[in-house]
Amino acid sequence: MTQSNEATAADRFTLAVWRRLRDTGAPIAEADVATIAADSGLDSDALARRLQGGAELNEDGHLLGLAGLTVADHPHALWFGDHRLSTWCAWDPFFLAPALGGTARLETADPVSGETFAVDFVEGEPTATDDGAVLSMVDRTALRGVDGSGEEGPAVGESIEDVWSSF
Repeated sequence: MTQSNEATAADRFTLAVWRRLRDTGAPIAEADVATIAADSGLDSDALARRLQGGAELNEDGHLLGLAGLTVADHPHALWFGDHRLSTWCAWDPFFLAPALGGTARLETADPVSGETFAVDFVEGEPTATDDGAVLSMVDRTALRGVDGSGEEGPAVGESIEDVWSSF
C-alpha cells in the first residue's frame, strides 16, 4: 500500500471509529476494530501503526479512544446527544464536531479560574456562548527563540499525534 493510500485508509478508519464512539458512547471490541480497519482499507500493519500513534485501550484491549476522542474520562466533556465522550484537549471539539457533523456540546473548565463553560456546535459549527467565553491558543511560531535555540515552538511542523502527546 502506498503512503498516500495508507493515509486515506487511516483517515477513513479514524472517522469510522469516531462515528462508532459518537453513536454508541462505548468502547470498541478488538474484533470490531479489526472489522472497521478492514472496511476502511487499512491492513493489519497500518492498523498497528495507527493504534500505536494515538489510541487509548483498556486492560481488555478494547478501544476507548482515538486521535482526540474517547469514552474515557478526560477533563473536556463532548456530548453527542445522551452520549458523554471526552476529548484530550479543549481544542479537539473544533475539528471533531465538523468532522462528525450534527449537534454537539463541549463542557470544560477555565484552566485558571476553574469555572466551567460550554460551547455548542450546530451542524458541526461552534455557536456563540451565552457567557462570552473565549478559547485561545498560543501561536507557536511567535515563540521563535524563546528557549534560546532560535527554533520555532515545539508544535510547529510536528504531526498532530506528536502535538497531542506534548500536552
